[in-house]
Amino acid sequence: MKILKYVAFILGGMVALLAAGAILLIATFDANRVKGELTRVVKETKNRTLAIEGDLALSFWPGIGVRLGRTRLSERESDKEFAALEGVRVSVAVMPLLSKQLVVDAIQLDGVKATLIRGKDGKFNFDDLLAKEKQESETVKFDIAGVKISNGQLVFRDEKTDQTFTLGNVNLATGRLGNAAQGPLALALQVTAEKPKIDAAIKVAA
Repeated sequence: MKILKYVAFILGGMVALLAAGAILLIATFDANRVKGELTRVVKETKNRTLAIEGDLALSFWPGIGVRLGRTRLSERESDKEFAALEGVRVSVAVMPLLSKQLVVDAIQLDGVKATLIRGKDGKFNFDDLLAKEKQESETVKFDIAGVKISNGQLVFRDEKTDQTFTLGNVNLATGRLGNAAQGPLALALQVTAEKPKIDAAIKVAA
């Protein structure tokens, strides 16, 4: 019985420390400073303008999470809008972090809009975003429990063929995304184009 009491005291102490740490982090969290730092890093590394117009907030239950309001990203070396979203929420499981595993409980994106362009030279306007960083972590394992996208829109413009395709009303829900995709998949969207003439609703469930 004494052992159980000791265990209870230890667990209680750990919970108290975690709670105190969470309270301290919330109390000292400076959203404006974080926004400014993110904007600076994107500008310096990608030469794009990141505008975080909405709120930035932390959450700690059921996992560590970040909520971000309306955000816009410009084209490279331009003020033109490349992508925008109305809101995003990302939460990660706490315990796996101790073993250098990043387990994302959920990624929720609302009102995502992006315009993908292939220029006449064959290059895409997002090539720079796909470039690998020089230093990559080989010890951290990534595992995403699920992704949810609501009210999305994707426009693809091909300047070589003078064609434009629009994927509207995009709603996506996935299962686990890790080394191999697992679980259900639900996708619904509307495809429209002028050359050739297309106007079709697509639904996929697996």
